[in-house]
Amino acid sequence: MSQPDIVHIALVGNPNCGKSSIFNYLTGMRQHVGNFPGVTVDKKTGWLATKTDRKVQIIDLPGTYSLYPTAKDDLVVHETLLDPESRFKPQGIVYVIDASFIAKQLLMLSQILDLGIPVAVVISMSDLRSKKDIRDLEHHLKAHFNVPVLAVSIKNKTNLQALKDLFSSVEWLEPYSGEQRYSFSEKEQILVDGLQKLIRQRYPYRQLLIARYYEQMPFIEPGTKQEIKKLLDELEYNGLEYEYEEITQRYISLEPLKRLTHRMGEIHQQQHTRWVDRITTHPVIGPLLFIVLMFLTFQIIYSWASLPMDWIEQIFMHSTRWVESLPKQSWVTDLIANGLIAGLGGIAVFAPQIALLFLIIAIMEETGYMARVVYLFDPLMRRFGLSGRSLVAMISSGACAVPAIMSTRTIKDKKKRLNTILVSPLISCSARLPVYTVLIGLMVEPGRWAWFNVQGLIFMGVYLLSIFSTLAMALLFKQWLKTDVQHQLLLEMPIYRRPVLRNVLFYTWSKVKIFLLEAGKIIMVISMLLWVLASYGPGDHKARAQKDLATMRFADLQSQRQALASKELEYSYIGHIGKAIEPVIRPLGYDWKIGIALLTSFAAREVFVGTMSTIYSIGDDGSEKSIRERMRAEINPITGKPVYSL
Repeated sequence: MSQPDIVHIALVGNPNCGKSSIFNYLTGMRQHVGNFPGVTVDKKTGWLATKTDRKVQIIDLPGTYSLYPTAKDDLVVHETLLDPESRFKPQGIVYVIDASFIAKQLLMLSQILDLGIPVAVVISMSDLRSKKDIRDLEHHLKAHFNVPVLAVSIKNKTNLQALKDLFSSVEWLEPYSGEQRYSFSEKEQILVDGLQKLIRQRYPYRQLLIARYYEQMPFIEPGTKQEIKKLLDELEYNGLEYEYEEITQRYISLEPLKRLTHRMGEIHQQQHTRWVDRITTHPVIGPLLFIVLMFLTFQIIYSWASLPMDWIEQIFMHSTRWVESLPKQSWVTDLIANGLIAGLGGIAVFAPQIALLFLIIAIMEETGYMARVVYLFDPLMRRFGLSGRSLVAMISSGACAVPAIMSTRTIKDKKKRLNTILVSPLISCSARLPVYTVLIGLMVEPGRWAWFNVQGLIFMGVYLLSIFSTLAMALLFKQWLKTDVQHQLLLEMPIYRRPVLRNVLFYTWSKVKIFLLEAGKIIMVISMLLWVLASYGPGDHKARAQKDLATMRFADLQSQRQALASKELEYSYIGHIGKAIEPVIRPLGYDWKIGIALLTSFAAREVFVGTMSTIYSIGDDGSEKSIRERMRAEINPITGKPVYSL
């Protein structure tokens, strides 16, 4: 077999089997997260650095229990492995098996082998079993399936070089030559014979799977679908009935391996998990524990992030002053200082709080606690027309509503899925976090109530308000969205594990990077536009500002500078736009500056803070005050009271 220049290898396995840890280790920072074409399902692809000229692209497919698609995640795996024209078509499959739960993961391995694609097996989290158990498992899997088997542990760094060598090698990338493990019935054999002219697939089992789910396969032409339907009707073929027969047949063939795993017994973590679940899934203690954890989360976000936020704010403020102090001043230096640096600094200052939020979410997911939260709140969520899985989307909305909506694909009940999609954006997301932070910082004086940070308490109150409004709207949508089919929650409880630091930090960094880069692009463009609109105006707007202030008396030079900067901004183009919309927003207590920020925040919520930073930088009076200090000192000229009051 000739060695290809680029090898595509798919990572496949059950949910929570350790695929992501292996993927993150192999690809590191050389990975990309996107969507599969046509569906809102995460697609993670990455490149493995090899010692040869050959490139290895790894595709991390969504976790699924079999090749019978029941949700969009499963359908993506189905299409990727069956579509002969897919650009993600893998030349090999690495099937990942969790060492803690072995027997239930063998069904899908048996199915994949019948696809004819080269397969290697990786036993993840091998540190959970004794060395003897792992050796026995490797031996029996090799003997039973006749495929390469490797046991690894990312946590203990066991066999990691061998893992890289497995992905780099092409020796195992030969089509599986063993016998088909599923024996077709007489009717299925007739069906496959008839499909050979319709579906160009070399392996009969692929043809059978496509025939069972042809309606959901986008790569099958409409005319071919009609021919397949005609053939199925003639044979009176019931795919669901034969799926049960297939599962039974495969499990009988897997009986020797199941007996082996039974002899191995439970691992210590499974016994420990049952003990901890008595607390975390208790009907009274469980919800209280979750509320306490969320309360502590908001306290941490406000208390721990204050110091790095001050550092970042000082760095950007000094950067602005340094640019302004350059000997050759021009409109370019003014644009950089009061446009770009001010706008980007306004959003970068909140990176520590965003990082802490994502860090805590990552730890909850890595430990297995998030699955317990779903199980615990499912009865309550059903009363609002939602599912326990809706809570995952709602918690994810605390980071961003887009991935939260994408996560609803696991909710099988269409009514509950649509209801979740409609209400998830009402949860306060991380894009609103900078807005809440800056406004609470302006309106609420720092202090403590008992042992708690007052600003943190107000911050949690804002989030609780969004949760209550979300549930209220869900209850309303429940009356409108009708369905005749009710699905029960089907959820696997993973064992509790200590989070892998590498995975937690990588997840946090990737989310913060996306937040800063995506928001940064928008803010950069808007900041430059705002600078132009705020620096220029109709006619000689600066002369008009000086004329208006000519007859006024000021207590000191600082007050005069502040008034002049404010007037010049008011007579600029951006001032005219703000004044035009001010009558509409004045009843809310907003001035024209806030109105401009409201308009720009339609591009992205977090742009609100960047806009305010840019506006107040352009309206700078020459003092060394930070943006937040200038906003706190802003006085409403009509009422004489602070603009940003509680």
